[in-house]
Amino acid sequence: KGINEHAIDIKSLRGALNFKQKFENKLLSILDEIDANDKNNGGFDVVIGGAGLSGVEIAAEMASYAKNYLDAALFQNQGVRICLVDGMEDILPGQDPWIIEKSRIQLQKLGVKIMTGEFIKELKPHSLVLQNSQEISYDFFIFTGGTAPSPLTQNLPFEKAKNGQLAVMSTLQLPQYDTIYAIGDTAYITDKLEKPLPPTSQIAKQSAHCAVTNIQRAIKGQTPTVFNGKILGTMVALGENYAVGMLQNKLRVSGRLAYYLKQGIFTHYKLPLWKFARKGFHKKSVHL
Repeated sequence: KGINEHAIDIKSLRGALNFKQKFENKLLSILDEIDANDKNNGGFDVVIGGAGLSGVEIAAEMASYAKNYLDAALFQNQGVRICLVDGMEDILPGQDPWIIEKSRIQLQKLGVKIMTGEFIKELKPHSLVLQNSQEISYDFFIFTGGTAPSPLTQNLPFEKAKNGQLAVMSTLQLPQYDTIYAIGDTAYITDKLEKPLPPTSQIAKQSAHCAVTNIQRAIKGQTPTVFNGKILGTMVALGENYAVGMLQNKLRVSGRLAYYLKQGIFTHYKLPLWKFARKGFHKKSVHL
């Protein structure tokens, strides 16, 4: 209750930039108070609801940013207080225990308070209420506790899974229409053991390749192939040029090396999109 009215939107570019400006203005007000009175103005509180990948990364990056922005001793005491709240028993549910432990240690090092096993019941203008009736005050509240399919997907007259995603067969075809395929976050995609695969870029890309292949096979009169999606690895950015991750579910990496690997993965996804964008812009410019 109250989440739509009081939670900060960071899912859109406009919302993210607006929040960044407000956050930096708050940090600046602390520095102004220190300059004027030679003491802290009490700082402010940021609460992040949801300790999955997004919540953990945001908490770490905000804490790291504030720590670099303010004096280290000030941050640890009264500058910026960041609290991560989740109803699950631990952060990063579903991840490898090694990743969870390394991430928890880094968050604590950055001064992030972790509250797990606590569901949020209600959001008020400047405080939230947990299921156990405990009330926590905040200046900023960011919600990362789950995703929902696009409204466009929800309004389509096709069979849906429990979470609202489109139900698909193992070939990514819709059960009612074998000429329609659903990929990425719009589809409820499972692995060989029928365990749902996470809505990540790597699964979206793999499912796109599978759908294209099956459309080509259909044109040739061939039977479609079964989608065999795999999580190639997980990387978690945790501020201060630090990351932790696992490649191919075997190789463990942490620290600065993991951070640069994550940046490389990001670039790997971004560059092809950038090339397509430049190509499209060039065509548009020629026509104009």
